[in-house]
Parts: sequence; structure tokens; C-alpha cells
Amino acid sequence: MKMKIERFETLRFTNKYMFATVLKEDPELCKEIIEAILDVKIREIIRTNSEETIETSSTGHGVRLDVYLEGDDAIYDIEMQTADTKNLPKRSRYYQGILDTDYLDQGSDYNSLKKTYVIFICTFDLFGKDLCKYTFRNYCDEDKSLGLNDDSVKVFVNTNGRLESASPELVEFLRYVKDEEVTGDLTKKLDGRVRNTRRNERRRAEYMTWEWELEYAKREAAEKARTQGLEEGRAEGRAEGRAEGRAVERSNIIKMMLNSLTPTEIVNLGFSAEEVEAAKK
Repeated sequence: MKMKIERFETLRFTNKYMFATVLKEDPELCKEIIEAILDVKIREIIRTNSEETIETSSTGHGVRLDVYLEGDDAIYDIEMQTADTKNLPKRSRYYQGILDTDYLDQGSDYNSLKKTYVIFICTFDLFGKDLCKYTFRNYCDEDKSLGLNDDSVKVFVNTNGRLESASPELVEFLRYVKDEEVTGDLTKKLDGRVRNTRRNERRRAEYMTWEWELEYAKREAAEKARTQGLEEGRAEGRAEGRAEGRAVERSNIIKMMLNSLTPTEIVNLGFSAEEVEAAKK
């Protein structure tokens, strides 16, 4: 099956690779976006990362976060979501638990857990109430004025919701995500980052590799589910076939890269010199 890769020069901020790359390269811009969404002020950024993978040893089910940012008193996970996968509420619950577990693994006590925000920027209305932002906290069923105060917050942003009650900063951001409309300083900086990334040849090569790895991971997962329960000998044969298929796909990626990168640059991206030489032939 031929891979369908979106043209790099037309990638929008809503593309997961573009989203993660832009915010990783500019933590201050990432901070401004979070502030616009949550209407809060972040005093200091301790660390930020994109495509951060947190492994869970008990389940073996790791999670790859789009953008992770740790502030002086809170942790933020920001996810770009362009399709309703019908599991976002429970995904937000899982991500919340993973963030807490990861923090406690650093030797912290329960009472020292930071406030956590799991934020999904959605290009659709997940809850159908026409709101531009849905914020969820835990409270008591019997007395809704009583909050649990566990410092966990889940936010779902809707680019298609009503903007009347939104702050000017949030309105500006949502209009850019939806229509690439530049209306102020925040979106001017954001649009500049997106355009600069599109012109970056190294990022182009990285994007192709990223897409290939993502597609291969999906195929591997599907194949694993399909072949579960079959005898070991047949499974080993299929594994050899998948390995051969992966080599062909890697060769195709290298051939595309050779149009804009030198062999040395491709090797620096994680391919072997032998693979590059074979692709050239």
C-alpha cells in the first residue's frame, strides 16, 4: 500500500508534526498559547518537549504526548486533534494519570504533585454545545459547590464554537487554527514560525522520516492484532516478510530525501551509509 504523505510546503499548524515542531522550537510561544487558552499567567518554564514518550512499566502501554511543558507550579500536555476518535474523554483521563505517575517516579510525595492541565485543541465540537472551550474539574455529585481540589484540569478547545465569551487572545488563536487568519502579535509570531518551518529543508527530511515511522508503527500494530494466536513458525515467516517490506519503504524514503539532501545529511538522520548507497543505485 502506497503511503500518502501531506506535502510539507503546505503543512498547517494543525498537522501534528508542524504543531509539535513549532512549539518545541519556541517555548515562549508555547507559553503564550497556553496562557491564551487557559487565561492564566505562567511565571517560569522549567522544561518543554514535543513528542515526549512516557513508558508505563506496569502495562507496557506508553503514551506519546504532542507537546509537554512544565511550569514552575503546573504541568501542561497539549494535543492537536483533527478527528473525533470517540475516545478523547478517556484518553484525557489516561494522560492525566500518566503525567502524575511520571512525576511521582521522580521521587515526589503525593502532596507535592503539581497542578496538571491536559489540553486538546480540537477542530470539531466534541460535546455539541457550541462552546469554544470546555473545562472539566472534579466535584461532588451531592454538592456541586464542593470541589475535590485535586489540581487536575482537562480542557477541550473547539475552533468552531461561539466566540462571544472568549478572551481576545483566545479568539485570535482559534481564528488562526481554523483559517490561518493573522490578527495580532500572537498569531503573527505563530504564522512566522510555521512559514519558516516549511522552508527548512532539514525539517522536510525529518518530516518524511516521522511520517514513515508513524505509518510503519500503525501497520505493525494492525499486523500484530491480525496475526495474534497463529503458530510461532508462521509468525516468524511473516516477521521476515515485514522486515523486508520495511527495508523497501526505508529505501523509498531515502530516494525522496536524495532530491534535497546529501548522503551525509541522510546518514545523520539515522539511516546507514549502506542503505543510502543501495537507494542511490
